[in-house]
Amino acid sequence: MVTFSQTAWFETPKEDLLEFLQVAPFHLKVESFPVVHYHMPLGISTGSPVYYHLISGFDRISWTGIISSSQNNRITIRLGEGPFRGFHAEHAISEDGHLAVCHEQLSFQGEDNSFRTEIEKARILYGLAERQKTLKMLMAYESKKKTKAFESLDSFGSVTAG
Repeated sequence: MVTFSQTAWFETPKEDLLEFLQVAPFHLKVESFPVVHYHMPLGISTGSPVYYHLISGFDRISWTGIISSSQNNRITIRLGEGPFRGFHAEHAISEDGHLAVCHEQLSFQGEDNSFRTEIEKARILYGLAERQKTLKMLMAYESKKKTKAFESLDSFGSVTAG
């Protein structure tokens, strides 16, 4: 069994951090060390999936967790699907003055030695700027889609029966 934990501070309001963590970034720049990346579902609720990836060089290990509880900005997750016998995660998001604090603890059971070696060197990559860009692109796409829908409805208004 291997346990991984990390605490990070952000100059972002807690509500914005929660919103960004629900968006899968379109593009992430991965450095030379292994990273763990995840995104939560929209509307964090019990039974919803959370998607995790360990990226090391060209290797990628992916697994899915299932939210087992979500209370007071503390989210507990168990293994859904993946290459492990067991997986348990806790994500706690709080505020410290004007900073948002994200504390993560991930535990794995049944991992192989190569995974253990990589996870011991890894860190969580939040990619908040990339997530924010993705969110803006999604919002622009939705806005454009709604504009097109209104334009098509408006075109029906100009049709007359003859």
